[in-house]
Amino acid sequence: MINRLLLSWSLRFVLVAGLFSWTTTANAQCESPGDLFSLTYTGPDTFFVGNTCTDTLFIGTGSLTVSPSPSSLIYSAALTGYSLGSQIPSGTTVTLHYIAIGGGVSDTLCFDIVFADTVPPAMNYTFANDTVACGSANFTAWWQTQMDSLMANATDNCTVDTFYHSAPDTIVDNCGMFVDTFFVADNAGNIASAVATYVIVDTLAPALTGVPADTMIACSDPIPPAPAVTALDACAGSVPVLFSVVITPVDTGACATYNYNITRTWTATDGCSNTVTDTQIIQVRDTEGPNFSIPPDLTLDCTADTDTLVTGGISNISDNCDEGLTVAFAENITPGGCPQEMTIARTWIVTDACGNSRTKQQTIKVEDNTPPVAIFPADITVDCDSADSLSLTGQPTTILDDCDIAAAISTVDVIIAGLCTNSFTIKRTWRVTDACGNFVEHVQTITITDISGPVISAPAHELTINCGPGVDPDVVFNAWIASHGNAIANDNCTPTSTLTWTAFNAGTSDTAFLSAPDCGNLAPGVFRTRTVDFVATDECGNTVKTTATFTAMDTKAPVITNCPPDITIQSDAGVCEALRTLPLPTVVEDCGNILTSFNFSMNEVLTVPSGSDPVETPVNDVVFNFGGLGPPYSTVGNVSLKISLNSVDAESPTEFLNVFGENNVFLGQVAHTPAQCGDTSSTITISGALFDQWAFDGTVTITVTPNIPANQPGRFSVNPICPGGNVTAELTFNANFPTYLEFEYSINGGARIPVVPIAALNEFIQQGPNTITYFFTDCVGNESSCSYHITVEDKEPPAIICPSDQTISLSPGVCEETVEVPLYITVTDNCGITPPTTQTQPVLPADRLITFSYNPNLNDFVADDKAFIFTGLPGNATPGSV
Repeated sequence: MINRLLLSWSLRFVLVAGLFSWTTTANAQCESPGDLFSLTYTGPDTFFVGNTCTDTLFIGTGSLTVSPSPSSLIYSAALTGYSLGSQIPSGTTVTLHYIAIGGGVSDTLCFDIVFADTVPPAMNYTFANDTVACGSANFTAWWQTQMDSLMANATDNCTVDTFYHSAPDTIVDNCGMFVDTFFVADNAGNIASAVATYVIVDTLAPALTGVPADTMIACSDPIPPAPAVTALDACAGSVPVLFSVVITPVDTGACATYNYNITRTWTATDGCSNTVTDTQIIQVRDTEGPNFSIPPDLTLDCTADTDTLVTGGISNISDNCDEGLTVAFAENITPGGCPQEMTIARTWIVTDACGNSRTKQQTIKVEDNTPPVAIFPADITVDCDSADSLSLTGQPTTILDDCDIAAAISTVDVIIAGLCTNSFTIKRTWRVTDACGNFVEHVQTITITDISGPVISAPAHELTINCGPGVDPDVVFNAWIASHGNAIANDNCTPTSTLTWTAFNAGTSDTAFLSAPDCGNLAPGVFRTRTVDFVATDECGNTVKTTATFTAMDTKAPVITNCPPDITIQSDAGVCEALRTLPLPTVVEDCGNILTSFNFSMNEVLTVPSGSDPVETPVNDVVFNFGGLGPPYSTVGNVSLKISLNSVDAESPTEFLNVFGENNVFLGQVAHTPAQCGDTSSTITISGALFDQWAFDGTVTITVTPNIPANQPGRFSVNPICPGGNVTAELTFNANFPTYLEFEYSINGGARIPVVPIAALNEFIQQGPNTITYFFTDCVGNESSCSYHITVEDKEPPAIICPSDQTISLSPGVCEETVEVPLYITVTDNCGITPPTTQTQPVLPADRLITFSYNPNLNDFVADDKAFIFTGLPGNATPGSV
């Protein structure tokens, strides 16, 4: 039906989009062209199905052109067989019908659209590559397993059609890599594929059987035949074996014929190119040395020749392969026990062309067994100082030996003791020995005597010392004796260091000693003396003497210090004198002192005034009066004063005790106790000079006082609150006592009175001034003195008995009366009543005249001064006019 309407219309339709574009002209059963209209379609003519194997029939992308333009263009589902929107299965070709109407014409115009499947199947399986040893390979089972898994897992959007693979179903090779491709095809011919590998591994080479071991044969041995060797492979079974032989020389020159290697090689290879090779090396060697005979061992005298012409050569030389042999020898000389003896190790060597050699040793001993000869010295007697003089005692002469031109001389002395060290007999064994120890001996008798005494080379020195501090005459004397007065003696046989020295009081056999001082019979200044004989004795009793004198001098007088001070005292009651203790001064003497150690200790309990509060009251001062000290002792060195507190309250900073000596001299502070009611001690040093001043009166006073803190209650001092609290004072010192000192005193220049022993003494001192003089004389007469004054005052008044009282009656008419007043009846006095003293001066009348002298200033004579001297007047004039 031709639709001729709307011929001028031009219509364009958009069909379903496709993957490809092309131009198609509608034809087939449709009118193409129609009676009036013709249709041109531009766009995809194939639709591709999806996962459901269908696609929707839909007019989408594409263009439809009808010419001429119709008045209407109608899609015909009835003619097409499918409505727009229908699901069209894969493999279907749909013809679209359009009815174009116009111009009174109706034409059926159409074109084809194909629904196709281009999606390949999905395998959904991962193929397993495999590697197996040749002994367990099964390729068929492997690919069948892969195919079964593929068929079980492969899918397609439409329908799976076919499964197959590329490799043959079976293989005959026993090693290598086999690649197999697996395919899946759907009904539309879409194909999916995957590759898998199957590897058969053969790493084991064949095993060779029958290969012999390496061996070594002698050049004279036959070559062994080659054996039959077979090869067996674990996969391929028996495989062929290749055999080769190589001969290699291992030496050059003449030995190449006898030294070489035969290398036999067997090789087998399986189908996988695994190769095994084994070899046998046959070493053909000339290893056997030649043989021969050597001359016998010899022992020769040192004078013999050792040449081979004398000692012999080798014989019977032979070799297993070589006839061109080399003969040589070497000598190794080993020195013997002496230069003339030796051992010659003569080694004979025979060598073939291949260096094989045989050695044999001949031993040649060279010996010296003949002793020397000599003329030996005769027996002799010599003095001890010549005992070592070979020029006097002699030695061997005319020494001869076969081989040694310098034989050695030695001696062995046997000493036979005599009466003394240097008087003895020597049995001297002379031995003359050659270098090889061969010797000849002779015994010589040498008689030694010692009849000469020592000689004094330096006489003993006189030694004079002066007494003084630190000088002990006995110590110095003993040291002088020990050094034998620095005398030196020498002896012809006895060494000086071993001479025996003895010391005797001169002219006696008494061992020397320093006698005690003989104070009444000493020479001036000599305190102690001794003349000594020093005797040096050698080892055989021969002696020599040297004499010297030791003298200890005392040239200094005793030193007096602390002489008593002048003093004024009153006479004793009822007498005209005073009994006074005369104290000693301190006397220091250089000689004859006896050193004495002293230790005095006193203890006092701490107290407070009676009725005081012990908690608030400081302790009383503690006073220690040490008696029995002072002259004639004089302190040596310092004095140690130790103050000890026992159970004392002295632990706080303000709780301590101060220590004072005499005259309030501060000595120090006692250390604190570690705790309340604790113990402590402090040691204080006092100079000897100060101590001697304090000890002058025989007593030393030490005072211990508590510290009294200012503006503090008494509890801040040391209080006696501790049970049994006490203080101990301990004096320790050394002092000298002048043993040989003589003490005398005199009063007012009177006779010197000795005092024995030396000590303070009591003496009646007369009224008036008195001079007391002390004399100290040492053992040798050195003297010192000191004086002081004691004035005895008479303060006691006389006793007077007065006359009786009188009453005087005046005469009438007078107011006074002259009467005679009587003197005292009796006057008594402790010092006595002296009569009035009358003295006239001048005594001579001529001396009473007045003399005149001219005074030029006055131009006249002027009377001279006149002096009146009264002598012999008593003292202590009675109060009144003179």
